[in-house]
Amino acid sequence: MSGAETGVVIGAFADAERAVAVLGAGAGARRAAVLPRAAVSDGARLALRDAGIECLTTLEGGGLAEARGLARELAEVQGWRLVEGGADGAAAGAPGDLVGWYELRIARALTTDRPITRLHGARQYIASFNLLGQGRLNQRCGELLYERLMDEGIAPEAAFDTVVCSESKAVGMVQVLVESFGGDRYVVLRKGLKNYMPRAPRGPLAEEVSSITTAGAQSLVLDPLDWALIEGRRVLLVDDVIATGGTVRAAHRLLEKAGATVAATAAILLKGREGPMRYFEDFKVGEVIESGTRTLTKDEIMAFAREFDPQPFHTDEAAARESIYGGLIASGWHSGSLMMRLFYESLFRDSASMGSPGIDELRWLKPVRPGDTLRLRTTVLEVIESRSKPDRGLVRNFCELLNQAGEVVMTLKPVNFVGRRPAGVAGAAGQTR
Repeated sequence: MSGAETGVVIGAFADAERAVAVLGAGAGARRAAVLPRAAVSDGARLALRDAGIECLTTLEGGGLAEARGLARELAEVQGWRLVEGGADGAAAGAPGDLVGWYELRIARALTTDRPITRLHGARQYIASFNLLGQGRLNQRCGELLYERLMDEGIAPEAAFDTVVCSESKAVGMVQVLVESFGGDRYVVLRKGLKNYMPRAPRGPLAEEVSSITTAGAQSLVLDPLDWALIEGRRVLLVDDVIATGGTVRAAHRLLEKAGATVAATAAILLKGREGPMRYFEDFKVGEVIESGTRTLTKDEIMAFAREFDPQPFHTDEAAARESIYGGLIASGWHSGSLMMRLFYESLFRDSASMGSPGIDELRWLKPVRPGDTLRLRTTVLEVIESRSKPDRGLVRNFCELLNQAGEVVMTLKPVNFVGRRPAGVAGAAGQTR
């Protein structure tokens, strides 16, 4: 569940019939229904599937109140739109806690429920996915991946030379995929340096990888015995689940170091296909990017302010009523933090971002109050090639934070370093360099 998807509509319902009635006409958006566990029969699953609605359930014994709590929590954290449900129940819990179940659909008659857990170190959720030891699931996932790639014209010799697996737990699926292509060799990138890897004449090649699904940074390693299988070749990179893209991006860098070119990336996804990487060349002056929404509650406003900006009109409702604002308002730094989250989710999560030297012209134009629903509109102002560092460029944007009435509450002009597209790698527009 990690990573926000702004095109998702979610609701909590007593049964599948009600979910289909409310969500059934939602063309153009991904739709998800949270149901009490006891309400999810085989018939309910098929009804939701036929309507194109994804199925999430509470824990055993959970009722409609718990379903509403889970729907509310996921909508708030993931930036999804809540259409029915909310208020009741509790979902947050402690990091690592199991909060519900997500139905992974492999075929009409084959499903598996994956646990939804809260990530350590982040108020985010993921439906964990492990293919180890699940033979039938490995077989079907590999077949589905093969069918999808063939439909898209991604085949050996025509599009790539070697298959590389970036997650060892997806090896079973990759083996089925390679066999479907008529091959028998593939390369697995390892997490961490292994004692069995040779150190001479050529040692292992490593790349640091950091992801919200992993506790801390670790190394993605290419065994030197596999180096010859990919050097100078076009690679099909396969992952089990692309959630944040952290592992896949590290794999891109590692394979480039090894002299390979990533021709295509493929995955069996729980949450929809990840967008292509956006490089410096993909930013166009005048382009406008819209984010999803986030609603600020009174409790969130006061909690942030008590910690970071304890002025009375942010922390005390009575004092706020007597202030020039006539009521509680969010700290401007809270609005700025929320803007940064929306900026990341809508633009830089899938970009080759290399940090920022600063921002210009920060303005707070209107107070943000409890219950305000905010969204971000970003306009690309300028793209500048670096004269001294050929691997990057500078992108200047104009960011506007708007409330539910369409009023601009905050603006700023961030400046970002963005990496250039590596040779032979496709970007957001599909072109290569």
